[in-house]
Amino acid sequence: MMKRYVTAVLAAAAVLTGISAPAASADSPGISTPRQSATGRQLNNLMWTPTLSMSGTTIWMLRMQEEPAVEPGGVYFLWNPDTASPAGRFSVGDDVQVNTVSSWRGAIFSPDLAAQHIEVRYGNVSKPEEAAVVASSTTCPPHLTC
Repeated sequence: MMKRYVTAVLAAAAVLTGISAPAASADSPGISTPRQSATGRQLNNLMWTPTLSMSGTTIWMLRMQEEPAVEPGGVYFLWNPDTASPAGRFSVGDDVQVNTVSSWRGAIFSPDLAAQHIEVRYGNVSKPEEAAVVASSTTCPPHLTC
């Protein structure tokens, strides 16, 4: 029990302190400049975060790093631009998954690592082509080290 508590406290401390967001790029307002990940993925406005599971183990998920500049009224959803289809679901804890979230802070997900591109979009799920891309994860080409 104590190990679970310590893990939860350390995970919360890592998330709430000392994680700095890179500056937003001028050509894509609301999206951070690309970062490289140890998992071979380039991350834009996303960061890996530890999440404590119900069994007491730590699961690493992606979450949005900073609040995007978007107009109210939309929802966040995951999109695969290569297949023009949904790219997964957001996690609420480790046992509940939902298709959309209304807050950027709730945009936490375990990415499908087989998908080359995953985008977090904000807008109307029924019109994904019109939704704003507010974060993304891209698999790095095999000849590059990410």
